[in-house]
Amino acid sequence: MKMLNNRETTTPRRMSAERIRRMIVAEGLRPGDALPNYDQLSARLEVSRMTVHRAMTDLVKAGLIQRLHGKGCFVRKSISPGSSKLSTLGVISALWRTQLVQLGYLREMMQGILASTEWDGIALNILSVRSEDRALDPGELAATTDGVLLIGEIDGAYVAALANKHIPVVLVDCPRAMPVDSIACDNAGATTAVMDHLFSLGHRRIAFLSQTVHGVKLPVVEELDSRERREAYLTAMIAHDQAHDVHVVMVQEASQLQTSLHDLLNKIRCKKNPISAVLANSPGEADMFYQAAQDAGLKIPQDVSLAVAVGAHDDRFLPNGLRLAYSHVSFETMGKRAVEVLKERCQGALHSLPSLMRIGYTFYPGNSTSAFFGGSKGKSSRPGTP
Repeated sequence: MKMLNNRETTTPRRMSAERIRRMIVAEGLRPGDALPNYDQLSARLEVSRMTVHRAMTDLVKAGLIQRLHGKGCFVRKSISPGSSKLSTLGVISALWRTQLVQLGYLREMMQGILASTEWDGIALNILSVRSEDRALDPGELAATTDGVLLIGEIDGAYVAALANKHIPVVLVDCPRAMPVDSIACDNAGATTAVMDHLFSLGHRRIAFLSQTVHGVKLPVVEELDSRERREAYLTAMIAHDQAHDVHVVMVQEASQLQTSLHDLLNKIRCKKNPISAVLANSPGEADMFYQAAQDAGLKIPQDVSLAVAVGAHDDRFLPNGLRLAYSHVSFETMGKRAVEVLKERCQGALHSLPSLMRIGYTFYPGNSTSAFFGGSKGKSSRPGTP
């Protein structure tokens, strides 16, 4: 599991002292308990014996341990797991490392994390579970970091093991029951805002479009988001008495893409009661649908309105220059907030129960046509916003 550090000025001596301090916390050592000898610590920390000696000297000066000549080193003072400053942050991702920069929302989230850590001088270790198909051992992680951010679908047993090590942990963008604090985007609220916009224009036959990327099953973190958006779409259809006319287009495999889009386009072009609006799960689906509509000779928004539930940018425009009806969630804010929560936890602000915080959205009405009824499209078609 590769680690990438954003602060090269941290010395081996200082890092070794921090790791020994965290080892005391992780192993639950109390005043009077003996520490491993220098040779054992040197092998465990993978540093020289001299570096261990210097690190122990710093801990002695800090009053955390005491050295007894001929007997060894012993814990002198209890160390509370929630009393340290966040100086080293571990980010564990369930995704491939390349996805952290290729996927828009992840790239924005990492920008928020990097901005916060750089500002406060926090050393950052980015760990990719996928690189070795495993997560870092909870005990080792507790001994090397002050706090941990988990991005994506991390195994629940692993999260529980981290929580049992009393290391501050925040789970980012994974809204499910976990024994640690979680931060997620407001998928349901953002989707409802777009649906309300479409309904205000008279649309009733609205389709929801979602697909996997390049025929490969998406990480669960995205499936959870997509599920929330689909459920919000269904809830809005029910609220507007349109439960009988739900159209959910889920493309699970690349081979299904053309067939699924062809069927959707036929429902848009039919003369009797056509689908008049498409709600895309994310900008990727919107781009895909726009290209398919262009190839089929359909105009957006004149023939069919297109909107996006949630995305990572606030400047979404179609190639024809029109802005989409669109909800932008600030994933950068999500990343910054996650670091803030970890700082609070490291300073001892621990809650008895984990909390789920949702980052809000900004809604952009975009350009959409009013819905058309009776199969008549054309002369009365006029792009506009309410």
